[in-house]
Amino acid sequence: MSALYELVANQQWQVATTHIQSLADGDAADQIFHQSQYGNTAIMMHGMTAIMWACYLSAPLELVQQMITKAKLDSRKRCLLAITGNIRWTALHWAAYSHSDPAVLSLLIQEHPQALCATDVSGRTPLQLARYSPAPIIAVLEVASAKLAVDDICVKFGVPPDVMLYEIFQYLF
Repeated sequence: MSALYELVANQQWQVATTHIQSLADGDAADQIFHQSQYGNTAIMMHGMTAIMWACYLSAPLELVQQMITKAKLDSRKRCLLAITGNIRWTALHWAAYSHSDPAVLSLLIQEHPQALCATDVSGRTPLQLARYSPAPIIAVLEVASAKLAVDDICVKFGVPPDVMLYEIFQYLF
């Protein structure tokens, strides 16, 4: 288990943030991307990365942002937010499930909007996992999902988003 993973698992947010900042980019990426397969808790058996664990435990925005920033510097160009564990949950699934700060959800969506459509082994998206969450969390996921749908339609039909929204508005009113 990596030192970062242990700090996050013990909810030592400030120490974890300082630890990431102190590591060279490659070392930080190795610890951020490390997927634990062993541990004493059932959650750790899901092949979670440190960022998944942070999202599950509702880590502060600063730590999640630092992990994403360091992961982007990884020379292997892996997408941190596309990684899934054994039950195929992304970091966004974990954040939605555990009622993380809406700012964390927004950051995860901004950095990897495709995660909105990612399904787990049971076919559930992050929005479906958040159905019992507080309203602001559901709102963030619903608005982002709607925007992603409009963007997909615009690309499919070659229509700029502002024209598409105008056409929708005209149709509805």
